[in-house]
Amino acid sequence: MDQVKQTIFICSGAGDDRRAQINRELMEKHAQALVDAVKEAGKDADASYIYIPAAYTEAVKEITPLAEPLGIKVVTGDDSPVCRDKTALISAFNGKIIRPYVEEDQETYRGYENIAKIIVSVEDVLRKAMGTEDKKLLYVSGAVNAPGFVEAAYGTNLAEILAMAGGVKDGSVIKAVLVGGELGRFIVPEALETTIMEKDSDIFTGGVEVLDQSYCAADFTKQILEGAKADSCGKCPLCREGTYQFYTIFNEITNGKAKNTDPALLKDMAETIGWGAFCSFGRNMVNVVRTAFDVMGDEIEGHIKRKKCEAGVCKSFMTLAILTNKCTGCGECADACPEDAIEGKAGYIHMIDNDMCEKCGKCMEVCEEDAIIVVGSVKPKLPKRLTRVGRFR
Repeated sequence: MDQVKQTIFICSGAGDDRRAQINRELMEKHAQALVDAVKEAGKDADASYIYIPAAYTEAVKEITPLAEPLGIKVVTGDDSPVCRDKTALISAFNGKIIRPYVEEDQETYRGYENIAKIIVSVEDVLRKAMGTEDKKLLYVSGAVNAPGFVEAAYGTNLAEILAMAGGVKDGSVIKAVLVGGELGRFIVPEALETTIMEKDSDIFTGGVEVLDQSYCAADFTKQILEGAKADSCGKCPLCREGTYQFYTIFNEITNGKAKNTDPALLKDMAETIGWGAFCSFGRNMVNVVRTAFDVMGDEIEGHIKRKKCEAGVCKSFMTLAILTNKCTGCGECADACPEDAIEGKAGYIHMIDNDMCEKCGKCMEVCEEDAIIVVGSVKPKLPKRLTRVGRFR
């Protein structure tokens, strides 16, 4: 093997969860401390770098003037959770497409110009310098009283982490907790106290999102899979096609077009991709699909078999109706409808054409009588033609 020419130290700010940008928060809030920590950590290397995603403009602005006088070079470029694979980070660092590759020397990540690379994340560099290596920064969001960043010690359970964010909102019933974003897992409410944040956990990487009854299991999972589809680097056919198919099928589930066989197909795909994907991104992104069915399967399959969205989120399953005993025939709803989907005139009970209705909710916002409601499979008796207010029986 050729002799290594030099060793470089790279502090990486890439690989954030889309919904919990931990590296960004740390770089923006602790720019000076980070630069000082990189100077110390890279003192034995031939050169030191800080890799900052170009989209983090504030971090670039704060860190660059502090780093350059110390001989630390700031490199900007693309970002993706795929960059958690260090070979993919090297590709981004060198201005190439973010894609992982097989590396002979996993200890020094040689391969590009035969340079040995020591790669450490922003949080790890800072925590070592500050002596807080027993803690982790997380972003807690969703149905909690105080969404935001919290710092928790390893060994803390999920229930305690939610308490750090003010606890679950009053009146909310937890449906599930997604830990780790698009590379994470859904956790059942009963497991909050037994789900422990361990060091180097594959799910406690940044994001903790609490889903209550206002969240639709199918629609939320679709959103997460849309992010995974966008983030897949495309190198591995299993991941490239798998993320596309996952998103497509969940989109059909939320639009009422899914087949009864789709849940079994999704589970089989997750098993195959989880076993055969090239990198950890592909192998881990399937866990969202697996655990979505484990934790919220009845609700998701309800979209397919009963054509019902329990949370009232999926517009394809929504029907709006104007209550005959409340409508005053004022016409405000018809004026507010951008699709002209409401028929009526002054003094007459108004009617909604649900084939034309886009379910935007503007009519509900302007109705002072609260006469417009979302109905499920059981619909109230409604007039088939315009009828004067107070005369429909």
